[in-house]
Amino acid sequence: MLLKSVQIDHFKHVLDSTLVEIQPDITCLVGKNESGKTAFLEALRRLKPAQGNVDFNIGKHYPAWLEKMHKRQGKNLEQSKPIQVVFELSDSDVAAVEAVFGKGVLTSRVFSLARRYDNYYSHGFESDEAVAVSNAAALIDLPKKVSTAIAAAKTFADLKKALTVAAEKNGEDAQVQTACAALQAKILEMVPADSNFVKRVWHLLFSRVPKFFFYSDYSRLPGKVRIRELLEADAEKLDEDDQTALSLLKLAGSDQDYLLDPDYETRKRELENVANAISQDVLQYWTTNTDLRVLIDISQTTEKRSDGQHAVHDEMHVRMYDNRHMLSLPFDERSSGFQWFFSFLTAFSRYEYDDTPVIILLDEPALGLHAKAQKDFLRFIEERLAKRCQVIYTTHSPFIIQPDHL
Repeated sequence: MLLKSVQIDHFKHVLDSTLVEIQPDITCLVGKNESGKTAFLEALRRLKPAQGNVDFNIGKHYPAWLEKMHKRQGKNLEQSKPIQVVFELSDSDVAAVEAVFGKGVLTSRVFSLARRYDNYYSHGFESDEAVAVSNAAALIDLPKKVSTAIAAAKTFADLKKALTVAAEKNGEDAQVQTACAALQAKILEMVPADSNFVKRVWHLLFSRVPKFFFYSDYSRLPGKVRIRELLEADAEKLDEDDQTALSLLKLAGSDQDYLLDPDYETRKRELENVANAISQDVLQYWTTNTDLRVLIDISQTTEKRSDGQHAVHDEMHVRMYDNRHMLSLPFDERSSGFQWFFSFLTAFSRYEYDDTPVIILLDEPALGLHAKAQKDFLRFIEERLAKRCQVIYTTHSPFIIQPDHL
């Protein structure tokens, strides 16, 4: 589904962003320092974060100078909606609902979604439950006694009641009993016992809402990572830097069994495949120095545990080899601009070739890059990011704005 508009309300120092229209490909938010650009993205990412469990917190996010006053005024801050958005449903979104309830159930492509400070969601969509009920009944060959009994049903609750009455009224009629049982089973398939029509449609649509992948100028790939610990960790609980490292390990379809294999040569070969894949990406968009290539090495460290035993850890080291100067340097000794560019390419790689719905949020990207490298990064946004998903980025750099694409 396509993000159409965003409104931020009482989040940090943004009291009301008013309705901000989002472009179908690339949206750039331009503003001075402390003008609310980062706050805008931070609120938006919390609608459905791709990295970790990032929630709203009144104590941290509600405007501090208003919190006490609004509480004294009796305002329920938990019910406030810091993020409200509108999506346009795609053909596949509509098809996902119709696969369950049949044609004509959704009467509009507009899907609104908000997340409150208590971290519960509110939503809005236009649908016709009566059409879904009619579609369900049409799937079963019903005798006239049953079709007449359910003719007035406009909701699934009414339909179930009507079927119960019809079954009780025609207890000796085997054909009626069979038809009622078949339709009851079909209803249960469409709307589970612990749900209802609106909840079921909401869950179908929410599962298709894109996740928001947030990346800031401060996110970096660590130069040294413990391989096993990273691969065995819960990815949802990793911070942005470790998630970037995990993306690097999973590049080029890396096989976890190979990366954890006790044989050094097997692990080394797999990491070299990863290095070759990311090197090709870097050189395609890093024209500042095309003599670079990525090196990934493995070392082992021994650590004494609290129980007196020793644990051996495989560590991955990222280095950059410069053919121009015939030497390699640790990744974290390269320029800060290159570190950011390389790290972002790595982090984004986890989404580029799968079908996970995602929207990219970039906070002040490429600030550490030379103007020419910023132009390369804009090319990367257009050629790679925007072809995959919507991109929203903030900036105050004149080199990261395209005057011919306003």
